[in-house]
Amino acid sequence: MLVLDLSHPHELWVTMEVLLKAARKRIENVMTKLLTACPDVQEEIMTRSRERFGDHPDLEMIDPFLLPLVIVGMKYDVFQDFDSEKRKIIGRTLRFVAHHYGASLQFCSTKHEGLMNRTKAYVGHLVFGAPLSVTSKMLNFDHGKPLMIPFGMDSLEQIGIVSVGMLDHVSVGMLRLPL
Repeated sequence: MLVLDLSHPHELWVTMEVLLKAARKRIENVMTKLLTACPDVQEEIMTRSRERFGDHPDLEMIDPFLLPLVIVGMKYDVFQDFDSEKRKIIGRTLRFVAHHYGASLQFCSTKHEGLMNRTKAYVGHLVFGAPLSVTSKMLNFDHGKPLMIPFGMDSLEQIGIVSVGMLDHVSVGMLRLPL
């Protein structure tokens, strides 16, 4: 789980890059140790991480983490007061990153009980296998409201990126928030 502070958009990208690199490195270290004990486990985990997306139209663009990843944007109460265009740019960028890594994305605030309960329910689902019924009321793709997008539910078309061909020359690490 990556927890990002939406109230500091100028630090958002650097924080996200550092956390993503650290998470990948930790996963790689664990996988290296697992390979010595169980050589077939890495291939099985990689297959399962891809199978979570089924027949998704953007599958060739998705590079999923080996473990489920959740990106939580905190301090939505401050973020909601930003200029609508700034919120839209940040939201689209985070949606793209989450989509690329096969992650879930949700915005949260300790000042909004409903958002906290939604986040707690999702964490409980991931950590303890607690049942979670994602209703259309919970889902949100609208940048004017707190985003809640489970993995595999978004697409480049919905985000506003027309085709994978547009991304052939772009590395996710090269994207920058224009703030």
